[in-house]
Amino acid sequence: MFPEDDQRGADTPTMAALERRAWVRYPVDLNSSCQPAQSADPAQRWSATICDLSAGGLRLRINRPLDRGLLLRIELPSNKRRAVNMLLARIVHATQTEDGEWLVGCAFPSPLREEDVRALIA
Repeated sequence: MFPEDDQRGADTPTMAALERRAWVRYPVDLNSSCQPAQSADPAQRWSATICDLSAGGLRLRINRPLDRGLLLRIELPSNKRRAVNMLLARIVHATQTEDGEWLVGCAFPSPLREEDVRALIA
């Protein structure tokens, strides 16, 4: 049930109570690039910023709309401390911001290991 469907008035649950995320989401600011996983075409490689990250997925800020369901290859800047330099993720939603950019929520095919999450947010 969505909060706007609840007719109980004062007993309406808070947004915090409705939060059902399986993993902790960490705010980050990582410059990145992404492209469709099946493409090697440099014209289909776009700059993006990873805004937050969890073991189950991430959120990108990008200057173009991307279709739900698209599998992306997300490249990360080189870092000797991190074993992961590329991630695959499927787009689950995209929302345009007031400034014309897009926030794109993506889910990983399988959860990241905790040590990989720590290396990415470090």
